[in-house]
Amino acid sequence: MGMLSFYFQKYCILCMRNKEKLKFPRISILAAVKIIEDVRKKYGADILPYSEFARIIGAKAPRGGKYGLTTEALKLYGLMDRHSFSEIAILDEGKKILNSQIEEEKKRLMLQRILGIPVLAKLYQRFKDGLPKKRKPVTDYLVNVQKIEKGRAGRIAGIFNKDYPFFKDILSSTKIVMISEDIKGKEMTGSTTFSKPEKVTELGIYQKMYKMVRIMGYLFPPDNSGDINKLLQETIEIADSLYYAELAGMLKLFIKLSGDKTEEQLRAELKKLEPEIFDILKKYSIELEESN
Repeated sequence: MGMLSFYFQKYCILCMRNKEKLKFPRISILAAVKIIEDVRKKYGADILPYSEFARIIGAKAPRGGKYGLTTEALKLYGLMDRHSFSEIAILDEGKKILNSQIEEEKKRLMLQRILGIPVLAKLYQRFKDGLPKKRKPVTDYLVNVQKIEKGRAGRIAGIFNKDYPFFKDILSSTKIVMISEDIKGKEMTGSTTFSKPEKVTELGIYQKMYKMVRIMGYLFPPDNSGDINKLLQETIEIADSLYYAELAGMLKLFIKLSGDKTEEQLRAELKKLEPEIFDILKKYSIELEESN
């Protein structure tokens, strides 16, 4: 139970540190759209394996680090999401952008994805008529008005500054009505309604760490209770939901090779894998903390 205790302690610390986790993508919408364009161009389909997607975006493996930050951003924009235990897919809103033949229509579809993210929508509302000629106006606004921590405000401002010039020509004639973050859509002038992306699950770092606690708790319960086969399947689902292909693949192979072994034999075999599973999770936890 030392390993489970290790993750529980980390989870408690991260829970306190991320109690009010601010959701924002770590890449610009321009970069996100370029990714889904590359997916269709290089892979030739809208659904592809995690491993192929990792190759396209230049990630070392389909987990954590660059891969995790990119997939979370694409989900937050409503452009891509998990399709199955081993595949990721371009969503309908992403397909609309890719299929658009009119430049202004494509631009408005992209802006729609941005305005579904409250912290970015507030920035586009605040600076829709242009940026003031002073140093770091966006960061200052985020820190002084929205009360966002300076380091995080700088990252958000960086994303905004990359996209803002691209949309500037349509912002000046666009009225953005910010009623409440709970409102499902953002009304725009004309006949266009800009709605939020499909409901997506963007896990904060502390939620991911909690899932790691669940993995260790499921696989190695102190009293060896529960149906081992069911617990293995539930663990694989958790690992897949975190895009931890290495761990999910290991457990799937374990099930495949288990044959007709009794539950006691399965637990004994699984116990042999405990150090290896722990090392994988420890590596993931380090990547999570570094990416935060």
